[in-house]
Amino acid sequence: MIKAVNLAKAYGEQVLFTEANFLINQGERIGLVGRNGYGKTTLLRLLTGEEEPDQGTITFPKHYTVGHLEQQLSFTRPTLLAEACLGLSAAQQGESWRVEKILLGLGFVKADFQRPPAEFSGGFQVRLNLAKVLASEPNLLLLDEPSNYLDITSIRWLVRFLQAWKNELILITHDRNLMDQVITHTLGIHRQKLRKLAGGTEKFYAQLAQEEEIYEKTRINEEKKRKEIETFINRFRYKATLSTRVQSRVKMLEKQERLEKLTKAEELEFSFPEAPIPGKLI
Repeated sequence: MIKAVNLAKAYGEQVLFTEANFLINQGERIGLVGRNGYGKTTLLRLLTGEEEPDQGTITFPKHYTVGHLEQQLSFTRPTLLAEACLGLSAAQQGESWRVEKILLGLGFVKADFQRPPAEFSGGFQVRLNLAKVLASEPNLLLLDEPSNYLDITSIRWLVRFLQAWKNELILITHDRNLMDQVITHTLGIHRQKLRKLAGGTEKFYAQLAQEEEIYEKTRINEEKKRKEIETFINRFRYKATLSTRVQSRVKMLEKQERLEKLTKAEELEFSFPEAPIPGKLI
């Protein structure tokens, strides 16, 4: 189980989240949602240890591994297959068939296996990095826009692969269809907090909208009652026969916590792009 307690992160005056808490249990596949600039990628960097929170803690089980999709295109082995096999654990060395299955699923062909990684386009080099992290089978897999350089066939393969993923997963993607096919829970960054719900993104949005509607109706009703009480106090403040009732209402207002009006929150952002089909250098 991964446990985050009282997380806070800001860059200057831009607060991403504060007093944020969440749990990720064994086998959960999480879709991380929120508008651009709300801190999704930053949260992944906190989980990998690339950045530190301003406040709070993230705890992992002992001997727990975290894998993420590297954006840096730097390769050290002479062939595609050899480079991809770097993802295998020590116990799996020599089991290149595991990597071959992943490479084929991501759109490579067998003739590519002995070619140098540098011969491939940037899009296919990103696929190579994706193959390496998938082959490494970490306890927690972090994927930030993994479908950016995949064609439709490879995306369908990736969906099936992630649906069968037995460990924990956190996925960021603008492709809502892909996300909802894969995830078991939705974790949203909303109003500088983190909120996790079982189910897909549609259920998450509906729950948030319902809760905020109830909050706003409650706030309006309480504000109306407050004004009625204030009117009574102002009207009878100096009437001796009603002084006890006036003081009672004054104390009532002092104890009553005022609900702040919610600022307008923009909707969480998704798009449905057609995947680019980058070419390979021949």
